[in-house]
Amino acid sequence: MVSKQEMNKRRVAAQRTEQRRQETFVRKDRRKRLILGGVVGFLAVALMAPLAAGLLLTGSDTAPTTGEAIDPLPTTTTPPSLVDPFFAGAALTGSTPCPAVDGSQERTTQFETAPPQCIDPSAAYDIDMTFGAGLDPIAITINSDAAPEAANLFVTLANYGTYESALITPVFPGLTIVGGDGDAGFTIDATGLPADGAYPIGSVVMFTSIDGSLQGQLGLVTTEEAGDLLAENPVHPIIGEISGTLDAATALHEASIDNLAVGLRVSELSVAEVS
Repeated sequence: MVSKQEMNKRRVAAQRTEQRRQETFVRKDRRKRLILGGVVGFLAVALMAPLAAGLLLTGSDTAPTTGEAIDPLPTTTTPPSLVDPFFAGAALTGSTPCPAVDGSQERTTQFETAPPQCIDPSAAYDIDMTFGAGLDPIAITINSDAAPEAANLFVTLANYGTYESALITPVFPGLTIVGGDGDAGFTIDATGLPADGAYPIGSVVMFTSIDGSLQGQLGLVTTEEAGDLLAENPVHPIIGEISGTLDAATALHEASIDNLAVGLRVSELSVAEVS
C-alpha cells in the first residue's frame, strides 16, 4: 500500500508538472497574440496567468506535508531582451554609430539609442544564418524598397552580431521567429507595411509589437497558413525573402519544435552587400 507521504509526494510532483505545462502554454499563447497584435487577448493572458497559478497550487484538497511545498515562481524586474542575458554581448552607451561591415565589429546586444541609416537603400543584402543540430544554413535576401527602416534595423543589428545566439521559436505552423520577447534597448516605429496586406510563402518579416514598434524580431514564413494568419492583421513589414528553396527554413522550423525544451539558437550570421 502506498503511504500517505508517498501520495503527497506524487501529488506535489503532478502539480509541478501541470504548473510547468500551464506556464509553457501561457508563454506560447502570449507570443502568438503579440505577433497578431491581440492587445486585449494578451492582457487577458497576462492577468489570468497569476490567477491560474494560484488556483493550481491551492486546488488540492490535501496540502503537501512539511518540506514538500512547491517553490514559488521566480520573479524578476529585468525587462525582456532581444537576446537572452546569458548570451549577451557588449553594451553600447550614448549614440549608436553604424557598425563595421568587415567582421571586426565587437558583438553588441544592448544599445541606448536606435542606429542611424546604415545601409545603402539601393543595395540588397545577402544574409546567411547557421545553426546547430546538424541543420543546413538558411540564406535570405534583404531589400529596403518597401520597408527601409525595418530593413536598416535588421541589417545593422546583424552587422553588430546581435543575433548570434538568439533564440529560434516556432510560433504556429510555418512561422519561425529569431529573437527573444524583448528589445535591444530601443524601439522604432513600424513603417512600410505591405500595401496588399499579403505575406507570401518565403517572406521575411520584421515583427511589430502590440504598441506599434519594431524591436528586432525576424520572422520566416514557410507555409500558406502562416501567411494567412499574419494577413489577418498585416502590421509586420516585409523586408526580404528566403533565397532558393524552403527546405532549410522548413527543417529549421521542425527542429525548433523538437528542441523547444532546450531552445535552438543561431550559431552565426553573416552579411554581404549586393549591388
